[in-house]
Amino acid sequence: MDTTEESTVTAEGRLGLHDALEHFRLHTMRKMVVIGVIALIPIYILFHLQFAMGVIGTAAITLLIEAAGMLAGWMIIKYKFKKQNQRNSMMEDGVTYIFQQDGFHEKRTKEQAFMEWHRLHGVRERRDFFQLYLTKERAVVVPKHFFKGETDIQQLRGILRHQNDLKNIRLR
Repeated sequence: MDTTEESTVTAEGRLGLHDALEHFRLHTMRKMVVIGVIALIPIYILFHLQFAMGVIGTAAITLLIEAAGMLAGWMIIKYKFKKQNQRNSMMEDGVTYIFQQDGFHEKRTKEQAFMEWHRLHGVRERRDFFQLYLTKERAVVVPKHFFKGETDIQQLRGILRHQNDLKNIRLR
């Protein structure tokens, strides 16, 4: 791939709450599962010692309590996330990304930034969006509906595959 106009891909749009929530859900899923498994053991022991039940009865009650706790935790996190992102400038004004061989530009109405590929922690492609990780915990989310078509998505994949400095790339 050369560094002409063909290797420049533009994606623009407004980040919807659904896109941000989906990224957040995928980003925190592993943590939620680990916390759930760790909490499962003490709850099981507590119920098994407190109530003289059999193993199956204790396991069933433990799983019900665990499921209710996970659901309540997820709903609280989702509510806090929605409240926190109501005034997000990317959701109000929109953003334009310009991907090139040397990095990508992020343009908003009031600010503009450039990030070189080798400074990224990693890139992950999901079904509906790309996650460009700036750090292990912070990512730029680029939904696929921001692109003009499948050819632009293929071009971005090509640009990403040619980045030798970027070690953590997971593309479809």
